[in-house]
Amino acid sequence: MSRGTRLVAWTSTAEYVAVGELLYSESPQDRHRGVLAVKAWRARARVPAAVDATATLVELQLSDSTQPVSQQRLTLSMALIRFVNSILDLEQRTTVAQSMAVLARRVGMPAWFVELRHACTHEQVPSLRVLRAAHAHALVWLDEHYWRRQTRALPEDTRDRVRAAVAEYVRARDTVKAAATKRNASEFDAAKAALVALTGVLHSDAVGAHVVRVLLEPGVLVPTDKRMRAKFPECTMPSQLARQSTSLLRLLADVWGESVLFDELLSAICSALVPQSSEGGFEPATLGPSHAATLVAWVRWILDKHYQPAGSDTPSN
Repeated sequence: MSRGTRLVAWTSTAEYVAVGELLYSESPQDRHRGVLAVKAWRARARVPAAVDATATLVELQLSDSTQPVSQQRLTLSMALIRFVNSILDLEQRTTVAQSMAVLARRVGMPAWFVELRHACTHEQVPSLRVLRAAHAHALVWLDEHYWRRQTRALPEDTRDRVRAAVAEYVRARDTVKAAATKRNASEFDAAKAALVALTGVLHSDAVGAHVVRVLLEPGVLVPTDKRMRAKFPECTMPSQLARQSTSLLRLLADVWGESVLFDELLSAICSALVPQSSEGGFEPATLGPSHAATLVAWVRWILDKHYQPAGSDTPSN
């Protein structure tokens, strides 16, 4: 596969956008076609949680309501539980579990969705009227917080724009470090704001497709100066590299959450180190020894900093 290739279930951006429009069409026939398309995607590869939830909710919306009311309530409650869990689980910290309420605030999900999930799981299942209203609101929320944002993330130049924003951030960071003048500090603040503004409109699915691929290119997490890279066989993280990269990683983690960022970063590093993997990676000829050693060092650093069990006394490198 080519450099940076990522396996997805749809064949093109146009197909992805078209299916999203079908799922939210006013025509029941169109919505049914959208559900069938997502079912086909599921057979090809894993689909994003929001896509899966949307298709499930739309399919229930189209289903025959001749079932007994008790069965309809049970079916709708299970779908809403799955919707809340699948979206919020993506935001769950790996080392310290956070409450559903905290995670919901992070992604902009109304608190009453969490309360309804709790009622469906631990208390009496709400009335059919309440469940149908929640079902409709869930589809609106998915449209506003996933489909519309994702559509803005789909232009073909997305990676180029991310690359340019990250490059400007790195340039401004290094400049203010060399000379902490008021002008340089102002330029660094502007670069940070521009990067936050760009990444803020990208859905978390764009992290793996674009952002982490840019981070692994020479000049960001892998310095262009080979003297600053890790060395085989130790693959120890250079302290200077870790220090200068922390602010960038923290900025991106604040946008999407640590679990999303570091899960995707680890996946991309593994793809880069094993180019024959199904998700593709860097061409073997472009991945020199010091580049590979630095990627291994980042694997160790991420596992140590963000995947250590709570209370672990394992020392950091």
